[in-house]
Amino acid sequence: MVEARIADVDSLGEIVDAATADFEHVVAHGLRFAHKDETELATRARRAAWLDAKSKAEQLAFLAEVSLGPVVSVVEQRSFRPGPQVRGMAMEAAMAPLIESVELALSITIEVEFSIRD
Repeated sequence: MVEARIADVDSLGEIVDAATADFEHVVAHGLRFAHKDETELATRARRAAWLDAKSKAEQLAFLAEVSLGPVVSVVEQRSFRPGPQVRGMAMEAAMAPLIESVELALSITIEVEFSIRD
């Protein structure tokens, strides 16, 4: 098992290629990608989710001709989706880096239940 922490994700494919260049058959299992610190990303995503949920609830309350009361419950779902784009075509094997790009996505979904005032 090899573990590497690479700060410059733009050069990830080149680094993996260089590390495996002397091996004829290399199979990578369990590549894991993560942000160094997800706190700021999670805070921004959570705020955006809250504003979206509140805006929709206010619109629905307006359409139903009622007023929103206090929040009854909040449920948060969090997911982290690493998405390396791995080279797949045999013809490209000699020309392209093993990993062409990496996109990391943090998603926070909240479900908010408001009470209703008539």
